[in-house]
Amino acid sequence: MARKSQNSRRTRNEAEDKSPRRTCLVSRQEGPREELLRLVVDPQGRLTEDLGGRLPGRGLWLHPSQENLRVLASRPGQLEKLARHPVILPDMDTWSERLGQGLSRRAVEGIGLARRAGMVRTGLLMAAELLEQGADPLLLLAGDTADNTREKVDRLVRRHGCRQPLELLDRDHLGAACGRGPTALLAVLDGGAARRVRADALRWRAFFIS
Repeated sequence: MARKSQNSRRTRNEAEDKSPRRTCLVSRQEGPREELLRLVVDPQGRLTEDLGGRLPGRGLWLHPSQENLRVLASRPGQLEKLARHPVILPDMDTWSERLGQGLSRRAVEGIGLARRAGMVRTGLLMAAELLEQGADPLLLLAGDTADNTREKVDRLVRRHGCRQPLELLDRDHLGAACGRGPTALLAVLDGGAARRVRADALRWRAFFIS
């Protein structure tokens, strides 16, 4: 079981190491492309987000924190230099709200896709069963999880030496993403679905928690 888990982690780490990297406009720090926020300037010169990474145009990359949005808004000259033409900045309050909703919606959609592919398990008992079998799933913990449940999850993680859970959404939204009632813990089996969910969760955390 331990060897299977180690192989899973090695494969995952190799995939993460090969992920294309981009540089944040504000911090100038590099990060995996899927964990940064891609911005583009549309044909009318308006700066907008590209959460799916598919809009045409040159990508401008940002670690998706609200502080970075504020700093970026104070540097219109930098944006216009990169875009090579005037840029119309959105209203920051409206944009921040829209981004938060978009990141939350994308996280829910990604979990839903993973569930329909049979890659999601719900609850502490099912997560523990996966870990006992030697799997190394991505664990997602609702932000409003009770302290006693958090302690149980922490003990489970320490016992198996697996990845720390990522905090994401709340119990109502985490459960709804799986077609269930309020849910504190999800386990997403390793693979392409987990990589997307992880990237979405990291962007959500950077925006709402950091």
